[in-house]
Amino acid sequence: MKCQSLLALFFPLLMLPGLGNAADPAIFAGYAHAAVPIGHGSVAAPATPASVAAPASPTAAPIGHGSVAAPTAPASVAAPAGHAAVAASTGKPQPQPIPEKMSCGVCGMYPASFPLWQTEIIFKNGKMVPFDGPKDMFKYLMNMVVFNKEQARADVAALWVKRHDNATWIDGETAYYVVGSSATGPMGAELVPFDSQVAAKGFQAKSGGMIKRYPEITIDMVSKLAMAGGK
Repeated sequence: MKCQSLLALFFPLLMLPGLGNAADPAIFAGYAHAAVPIGHGSVAAPATPASVAAPASPTAAPIGHGSVAAPTAPASVAAPAGHAAVAASTGKPQPQPIPEKMSCGVCGMYPASFPLWQTEIIFKNGKMVPFDGPKDMFKYLMNMVVFNKEQARADVAALWVKRHDNATWIDGETAYYVVGSSATGPMGAELVPFDSQVAAKGFQAKSGGMIKRYPEITIDMVSKLAMAGGK
C-alpha cells in the first residue's frame, strides 16, 4: 500500500517537461559510452617521440681510444757507425783527427807531429789517409795507382788542408795555394794553403810564389817542389 502511494506521488514528477526524457534509453546509452572502463583508469595521450640526438661529429675520437694525435715527423736517422759525419755546409765528410802513430800515406812520417801542415784525404767508405803536407797529398792523389791499389780517385769524398795562418781545416778543393814561396814544411818546399785570395795575396807579398787554385795544380808543379827541397 505504501509502495503504491509513493509511486502515485512521484509518477507525476517524472512526467514533468525535461525530466521525462531522463528515462530515455538513448540518453543512458550516451552516458554509458562516455564512461571509462573499470580497472583501466584514464588513457594517456600517445607520448611525443623523444628528440633524436644528432650523430656524433666524425672528428670525435672512438670511445676508449682518446683523442687522435696528428702524425709526427719521422725522427732523424743517425749515420751508421763507422761512417764519417757529413758536414751540413759542404755535404762532405768532416776532417778526422789524425792519430799520433798514423803515418803519412807517401813518406811514412807522422803528420800528428806537424799540426800546421797536416792534410788528409777521406774516401767515400770513410777511410782517411793523412799527410804531413799538401805536396805529399797531391803526389798521392795524382799517383793513386802507385800508393793505393784498392781505391781510385773517383772514390775520394773530401780533401782537407790546414789554413797556414791559423792551422784550421779548410776544403782542399776550394783553397788558394801559394806555390814556390820561401816557406818550407817538414818535407821541404811546399804548397801553402789559404781559404781566401786576400789571405793568399798577403802571404805572397811577404814570401813570394804564385797563387794557384786546386784544378791548376799539376804533377809537374809537385815534382818541381820535390826537386827544390825535400822528398
